Amino acid sequence: MFGFYLKDQIKKVKYFFKWIVKVFQYAVFLWNDRDYDYVYILKLLKYKLKRTRKYILKDSLIVEAKDIYNEIKTAEDLIDKILECNYYEEEFDEHFKKYGSLWEHDFLSEEDKIKSNKEFGRIWRKKHKALEDDWNKFWDLLRDKFRGWWD
Repeated sequence: MFGFYLKDQIKKVKYFFKWIVKVFQYAVFLWNDRDYDYVYILKLLKYKLKRTRKYILKDSLIVEAKDIYNEIKTAEDLIDKILECNYYEEEFDEHFKKYGSLWEHDFLSEEDKIKSNKEFGRIWRKKHKALEDDWNKFWDLLRDKFRGWWD
């Protein structure tokens, strides 16, 4: 009886020190956290997903650990893609080389202004669609798999 009690108390002490380390790890992350933008919510979610992914691969007893690891990594990658929002940047660069920035439109002919606006709108719509597609992939992944990401 006493041996069980002692083992239980040792587990509690070990857990306490692991918890202290975890608090400091989160404190480092939270130092740059803000409460006014969805970007910080995504960064926090990514941080937690990364911790969970590493734990599941390292300490998991479940057979599907590698699959879950890959699913979580996909969610993290989608968050990165959404936050970077670098869709069709090459096309935008080519557009600005061809027509100049939006503030330089005063120097274009009326015909070139129309062409520039149409081309810019086309690229913008493609960028917005790609971003929305990634948001949908992200939410679909969470909806379909999130509740299985545990050990």
